[in-house]
Amino acid sequence: MDDTPSDIEQQRRALQEAIDSAKQAIAQTLDLIERTRPGAPSRGATRTLEPDTTHADSDIAAQGTGSPR
Repeated sequence: MDDTPSDIEQQRRALQEAIDSAKQAIAQTLDLIERTRPGAPSRGATRTLEPDTTHADSDIAAQGTGSPR
């Protein structure tokens, strides 16, 4: 069974999106490495990629505020 031109175009778009996503992940990883290496300039001196803290607040809340058992 042969792919139709629209199937080929859909596959091409999906592959391009995957490539773009991979490039973004690589850029973010390289930025993180650059910011965390010893002797790196202060955070304000370079591009900032803030860490995802969405779950940090819920993790803290899940720990509770009561005294240890």
